[in-house]
Amino acid sequence: MMMKQNRCLVITALMLCVIAAFSMCISAFSGTKDNSDLPITPTRTSEIILHRTGYTSSYNTETKQPNWVAWHLTREHVQGTIRRASNAWHEDTDVPKPRVNSYDYKGSGWSRGHMCPAGDNKWNRDAMYETFLYSNVCPQHPRLNSGDWNEIEMACRRWAEKYGDVYIVCGHSYDKDMRSLVLAKYLYQKHSSRWLCV
Repeated sequence: MMMKQNRCLVITALMLCVIAAFSMCISAFSGTKDNSDLPITPTRTSEIILHRTGYTSSYNTETKQPNWVAWHLTREHVQGTIRRASNAWHEDTDVPKPRVNSYDYKGSGWSRGHMCPAGDNKWNRDAMYETFLYSNVCPQHPRLNSGDWNEIEMACRRWAEKYGDVYIVCGHSYDKDMRSLVLAKYLYQKHSSRWLCV
């Protein structure tokens, strides 16, 4: 019971931080290269802003993972026809070395968990390719990645189809051993100004 309460506290804290930051970054989804309206990453946190076809990311050169990833999911993006390639994971040459590659996950027991999922990027070949960059991944327990996390991703797509579009910010936190501990997605549906934490 205590562990569940601690998890809820961490998720709530993450939600408050991301909502505060996200309120300043709606224009990040417009595809502009101006970083002035992006979420504010805490001071002393390593950050490189990466503008991709389907998402914008704050990449942390110390953890070699994204601080956050944000994207605008539309009905058209969900209904695309581009398929994910098998064994499509690849290094991101836009981030400095050393960088994550397939050897970092081999035999680790962790799954490669998309932050911005491939299923949200069926609309464009470049967008699909970029979802498989290691700079768009965090280690996840395999049951989380194929279970609850996958269900959250599918729910986001259903909402985009139902409402026309949603804005999503995704992030994570670590336990004391720097293992990815909590993953959270925050959605904003612009037509009703509703926030949702999933």
